[in-house]
Amino acid sequence: MIFRPASFADAPKLSQILSALAAAGKRRKPCSPDFAPQHYLEHPEQMARHLALDNKGVALGLQSLKLARPGNIYGDQTGWGIIGMHVDPKAARRGPGRLLFEITKIAARVAGVNTIDAPIAIPNAAGLAFYDALGFTTYEQIDGAARKVFELR
Repeated sequence: MIFRPASFADAPKLSQILSALAAAGKRRKPCSPDFAPQHYLEHPEQMARHLALDNKGVALGLQSLKLARPGNIYGDQTGWGIIGMHVDPKAARRGPGRLLFEITKIAARVAGVNTIDAPIAIPNAAGLAFYDALGFTTYEQIDGAARKVFELR
């Protein structure tokens, strides 16, 4: 696998991952090609975004890390990191998510972030189990999502 920062040119690949997740019933939010750059590539609170690719350049996953600023849409505490993990269902359990999280933890430490929040839709049992396996713990359930937190040490 190849890991690298995601760029604006990757928007179609990101949209494909999001669409595959939606088709598998693991995503309820938008998937369009214009949503990916706006939400993951050009977002003003974006700290890091990395893409996992196979050796042919096929996108396997994306991980996004945003900084929670006052009044953020997630209601997170100011200074927390907000993670978004998106792995194509065909690549699930092959390692891209876990390896992307290792890269994201480094980015969070560099930015001085000690707490990372992950909102996961409750119907996404595989996503909930994955975050549990990474060491996240549920601290709240709201609007059909489990809010999970990871403390960097």
